[in-house]
Amino acid sequence: MSQLYAPISVGPGRPLRVGVMLNQLDDFAWIRRVLADIRDSGFASVVLAVLNDSDKPPPKSRLLRFVNGEMNLGRELYWRYSLLDARVNDRHHDAFRLVDLRPALGDADVMPVRPIARKFVHRFADADIAAIRSYDLDVMIRFGFNIIRGDILNVARHGVWSYHHGDNNAYRGGPALFWEIYEGNPLSGTILQVLTDELDGGKVIYRSFAATIDSIWLSNNREETYWKTTAFVIRCLRRLQRGGGAGLPGEAEPSAYKRKIYRQPANREMSSFLLRAAGRVLRGKWRNLSGSNQWLIGYRSEPSKFLANSETADLGGFTPIVPPKKRSFADPFIFHHDGRDYVFIEDLDETTGRGRIAVMTIGDDGRPGPPEPALERDYHLSYPFLFAWRGDVYMLPETAATRSLQLFRATRFPYDWELHSEPMRGYPMVDATLHEQDGRWYMFVNVSERGGSLDDELFLFFADTPLGPWQPHPLNPIKSDVRSARPAGRLFRRQGKLIRPAQDCSTSYGAAINLCEVEVLSETDYRERIVERLEPSWRPGLDGCHTLSFSDRMEFIDGKRTVLKI
Repeated sequence: MSQLYAPISVGPGRPLRVGVMLNQLDDFAWIRRVLADIRDSGFASVVLAVLNDSDKPPPKSRLLRFVNGEMNLGRELYWRYSLLDARVNDRHHDAFRLVDLRPALGDADVMPVRPIARKFVHRFADADIAAIRSYDLDVMIRFGFNIIRGDILNVARHGVWSYHHGDNNAYRGGPALFWEIYEGNPLSGTILQVLTDELDGGKVIYRSFAATIDSIWLSNNREETYWKTTAFVIRCLRRLQRGGGAGLPGEAEPSAYKRKIYRQPANREMSSFLLRAAGRVLRGKWRNLSGSNQWLIGYRSEPSKFLANSETADLGGFTPIVPPKKRSFADPFIFHHDGRDYVFIEDLDETTGRGRIAVMTIGDDGRPGPPEPALERDYHLSYPFLFAWRGDVYMLPETAATRSLQLFRATRFPYDWELHSEPMRGYPMVDATLHEQDGRWYMFVNVSERGGSLDDELFLFFADTPLGPWQPHPLNPIKSDVRSARPAGRLFRRQGKLIRPAQDCSTSYGAAINLCEVEVLSETDYRERIVERLEPSWRPGLDGCHTLSFSDRMEFIDGKRTVLKI
């Protein structure tokens, strides 16, 4: 059973009955993963596969299609680009690898159905509708057929669910996730919706945002996103099984869609895209050759300016601590122990790409001393979250390379630490952040469940003590949005309100910090909203910041800059 989700009990009821609509039984690997989740869930099962039985004439040669006037030469360049993309990236991407779906369907009945086709729309005969309804479906999931209209939308108790890989408030039509790259949009959205007669305008039951991978190849922007979205169906089925129709999330009615319906790009659009994309790739290679990112930290001792003490952010007055060449200092965490303040940081060696945890002792003059090694392993360490519990000091650093959370206990603070436990295993996890409220401990941590970005999805857990054992929150993940999911430091009180600092990684990793007001935090519910954004303005020349930390007397922040290699 996954550690990320609360267990589901079927109880006296029956498992959810799910149907799926497919074009063929050999289809994409990402679809098989969705079906396998349902098969293995224990609370839902696929009982029916509706198979598209449309006439499929034998393929014609491109010469014959051209002679018959069936080829759209005005969009030929996109077709050729797609073929080249598949050939170049075949070994690196497997979401669209063709696989046999039948093992994931289990004992489901397969019902071939020939839809009534009119242009891009499929409708269904009354007899087919009646046959599908006889399966008493709770949910139908559409992976195949064209745009569906009519009574087929009502064959399941909770509707027909369908993915739209794109933000339906900005992109309707297709190709999926192409126009985000074309238009330079830093966000690539995806939704799971209950279909209606409006194209991509159904009831949204799951929405997620990832950073657009600005590449010349469309498959690069699709791969991580498609794998990440495979978890959306089982998450919604889990909530449906737990709470019935009332447990199924749903957004308020969206405003009217006013943008164009996107289509496959014309040759002139593809020519423009390829030229601009090639230019971006070359500029990116030059940046990597000529410069590199370096993180530094800053501190100040003016409590009136501290974020916790001010209504709006004032990032003036920070004194920078600049690391030596080929090293970075980031993720500052200040900690008070035995009458003295210490600040723990990530100390990254850029030649190895591996970070260690270092500590600086705050002197009587309020200045941090030189960084000294505190914790080092043969894998990357960062984000040194510290807390005290029953006389001991603990550190919960980022150890994503081990696919686990590792908790360390100080044996000789602040320099010697031993591994105490591994509270969670099995997934890459980053930036675990603890918070105590009303006698309960909560842990916020970003997780890559399905090979997606570590910046996108925030999970929440609770326990009686900060040492665990940790129970997953029923709304996991509580956020799926690259703009404000990943933690950026401890939660703190500001003007009586609980604030969770979060990274905005949409335009680049650690581009800025969003302050999120936690409106509801309990074992059963969670809500937050962004109330302020902190740009990396505390020092000229910065283009990122992603961690905050402060005590009663000092406040720390970090920043990212580009340094020349030559």
